[in-house]
Order: sequence, then C-alpha cells, then structure tokens
Amino acid sequence: MPIRISSAINGFRRAGVAHPSTPTVYPDGHFSEAQIKQLKAEPRLAVEFGDFETDAAETTDPADQGADQAGAVEPGGVPGDLNALTVNDLRTLALDMGIEGGSGMKKADLIAAIQGADLSAATGDDTEA
Repeated sequence: MPIRISSAINGFRRAGVAHPSTPTVYPDGHFSEAQIKQLKAEPRLAVEFGDFETDAAETTDPADQGADQAGAVEPGGVPGDLNALTVNDLRTLALDMGIEGGSGMKKADLIAAIQGADLSAATGDDTEA
C-alpha cells in the first residue's frame, strides 16, 4: 500500500530518505517493514497509508532520493549544518530534544545547546557539567 510522509523539519532523515515538509507519496514496497516501523515511531514525521490521489510533484521516484540533501537531518536528529536552519527551526529542534530555555535563546546559543545535547546523546553522557 502506498505511504505518504511529511516532516515537521524539512529534510529530516529517516529510513535513508531526507523527508520534505510537503507530503510525499512513496510507492508500495519502497520501504522495508523495519523502515516502516522506524518511520511510524518517529514523532517528527506524519506517516499515512492508503490509496492517495497524487499529482506528479507529490509522488517520488526512488531514483531521485538523495538528489537534494540541503537541510538534511542525520539519524541522531541533528542537521549537519545548523547555521542553515532558521531560529524557529532551531527552537523546534531544541524543544524536540528536551533542551530547556530554548524559546529565549539566540541562534548561536541554540546551536551550541543542540550540539552539546547531541554530543551527550552520542556518548551516552547524561550528566550535568
């Protein structure tokens, strides 16, 4: 059954795909069962199954995947280039990551907090400094 996915953060990566914020329909069989489970479990993605009426712009060709990686978010949830994100996108990301006080931070402070939180998650270190 076809699957339609849209992302809260444009370019957010899951299951080997940088998902756009606009709904995109993928053909039946595009994702494995394990990938579908991962996609459904991700709160930053809206995942729907069904027979969708689509126009050509909404349907994706598997060969096109990876063509546009601008703003792509890596599996850890943090984009490679945080400077490319808007302050609002950074605040949303900080909120999603559980960073307190993000709504009052400036862009540089948000980037530092997100990078610090991502580093702590990657190393398994959840202690306060």
